[in-house]
Amino acid sequence: MMGVKIAELKETLASDMKSEVENKKKKIRLDNFKPTDLKRLINNPNEQFEAIKKMIQPQNPEVETQNIEDVQEALF
Repeated sequence: MMGVKIAELKETLASDMKSEVENKKKKIRLDNFKPTDLKRLINNPNEQFEAIKKMIQPQNPEVETQNIEDVQEALF
């Protein structure tokens, strides 16, 4: 059902937003898996779940909080 909703929302986007979304989709690079990795993930659902969880988990930011605070103080 969610895919249908997203498809419907896509049709209602402004044309400039549509082109921006298309550009971002083109830049998405999928990870390449070796055949041995694929076999291991297919045979073990728990490992598959952990791999997916690792991919979607938020990563540490490249900029530390202290650096952001320093810049904010300098600007204001």
